[in-house]
Amino acid sequence: AATWAGVELAALAAAVALVWALLPRARSGSAAARIAIVALVALDLAVVSMPDLWRSSGPSFAVAPPPPPLLAIVARGAPHSRVYVGAAEQVPAPALAMDRYAEAYTNFWISWRVRSLTGNHGAYPAVWQTAMENQLTRSANVLRAWGVEYYDLDKSVPPIASEGPVAEDARSRVYRLPGALGRVYAVPNVLAYPDVASLVRAMQQPDLRRSTGCATTRSGSNSP
Repeated sequence: AATWAGVELAALAAAVALVWALLPRARSGSAAARIAIVALVALDLAVVSMPDLWRSSGPSFAVAPPPPPLLAIVARGAPHSRVYVGAAEQVPAPALAMDRYAEAYTNFWISWRVRSLTGNHGAYPAVWQTAMENQLTRSANVLRAWGVEYYDLDKSVPPIASEGPVAEDARSRVYRLPGALGRVYAVPNVLAYPDVASLVRAMQQPDLRRSTGCATTRSGSNSP
């Protein structure tokens, strides 16, 4: 690799020297010199860019997402709802370089055409930090308010006695959240809270499910 890099550098230096040598003739009107300069510049760009293009090119299946997990398969039939990943066991994916991936921390959901509350976002909104710090995603009522309809759990987790899974495989069970609202729904009123802390406390209340309004911190939003 070091030898090839030295040869490449020497070739580029020779090309640059040749271009400088041909410049006087090109300025004097020599068509051949001008064509030679253009060809040398193109060759220089090709030598620099082709290795990177070669390494980043390949068949489409090389960048295709892995087959969807059970939760994504179930949620495909509910395009107006979100899902939440509760399963911690990684998903086997032999086609990937790492052979497996974490279902909750992947952006394959976009390729699977499924709306997920989880994913891998490099710069999530600051307000989401508040939700995580207060563990709002552990509340079924909050998940319901955020449009979650389906969630999954590891197969090793004991089955929920009051709720039968809608589907299961060797890795996980998929459940439907009772009373799921979906991503879009109408409310009769809007409740405004003075700050984020007050809003979080309201969302942590056990009677949130019976609420008939939506909550915000924007002042002046109280309205029927």
